[in-house]
Amino acid sequence: MFDMTIAGAAAICGGPVYGMPENDCELTRIEIDSRKVTPGCLFAAYRGEKTDGHLYISAALHNGAACALAEYVPEGTEGPVIICSDVQEAVEKLVSAFRRRLKIPVVAITGSVGKTTGKEMVSSVLAQHFRVHKTEGNKNISQFGVNFLDKDEVTYTPDGPDSPPDQPKQPDEEILLASFC
Repeated sequence: MFDMTIAGAAAICGGPVYGMPENDCELTRIEIDSRKVTPGCLFAAYRGEKTDGHLYISAALHNGAACALAEYVPEGTEGPVIICSDVQEAVEKLVSAFRRRLKIPVVAITGSVGKTTGKEMVSSVLAQHFRVHKTEGNKNISQFGVNFLDKDEVTYTPDGPDSPPDQPKQPDEEILLASFC
């Protein structure tokens, strides 16, 4: 559970809400793919290399998203949209607020090579004593800084080469993997 309302998310992001519903609701998670939206989630409308997430806001809301997070509201959009100047920056603020609420250890694995293998090894060892949440495969979610998870889990946070150096992930433990060739 993300444990945040639309109004709370808007306050953290510092933007107004277009089409705010009369009854505020709890947000369950953040989703960036409109095809994977589940009821109650916040849809973050990223501009990608091939498409613009803003084009999918209406579909995400129709599929059950509680609200969207966007830099503008496309014409014809109905439903709550938190308006921000930069979706990436707003998601980072939400993630940071969420992370501060957690009372669980977070392990960040950084380095130039071996992050996925290191993640698998560390999570395998930790899973012997804890519930472990990790990214599946080698998805690099470093632009978000943290996975969204239940409050009683250990999480793995990849920190890849695309991670902004000015956005510390604030892990409890960090593992650096490096290659000397």
